[in-house]
Amino acid sequence: MQSYIKYKLHKWARKGSWLSDLLDRMFLRNKKIAIVSDNCWGIRLYKNLNRPYNTPFIGLTIPPDDFLKIISNLEEYLNIELKISDFSNADKFPVAFLSGIRINFIHYKNEEDAIEKWNRRRLRLMSFLNENGIDSIIFKSCHVDSKDDVFVKKFKELDLKRKIFLEKDSIIIKRNGDFPDGLELYEIRLLYYFNFIKLFKYL
Repeated sequence: MQSYIKYKLHKWARKGSWLSDLLDRMFLRNKKIAIVSDNCWGIRLYKNLNRPYNTPFIGLTIPPDDFLKIISNLEEYLNIELKISDFSNADKFPVAFLSGIRINFIHYKNEEDAIEKWNRRRLRLMSFLNENGIDSIIFKSCHVDSKDDVFVKKFKELDLKRKIFLEKDSIIIKRNGDFPDGLELYEIRLLYYFNFIKLFKYL
């Protein structure tokens, strides 16, 4: 019964994605927005609001421990230029190690594409950070990439004003027990829209 209810909720949220998109355009059209996410969550917001990507955290995934390192020292890592020598050839998609931080460019054509877009967008995020401060940046993580309770605890303890962690023990879990990927997780945000919209308060 519980799995059936989750199935119906997910179906409702997916069908209602037009409504959440409409609400976003109503409530967020004049907001200053920059998102740092460990996967593709949030990319749809930029498209929906017709905004340029002012963050390099687009179309990629970062392992939990590495994500924790990069957001704990965001400005330091944004100052590092991504180079061709940072890439490994062991995967089907471009994989870079930015000063030891693994970045999986899962939605990029090749290393050159990843380098050009990462470096261009990191400069935009640096500019946003300098103009608005770190308290204006939204940080997101979830259980799709981390099932480690230690990581979850560390993420929640970070002194970041606007952060959200989407839990495995919640209505966002699929009927079969799987956790939605970043794109679907954003699509069904009606299930957690109140917490989502709070992230943008006073921006």
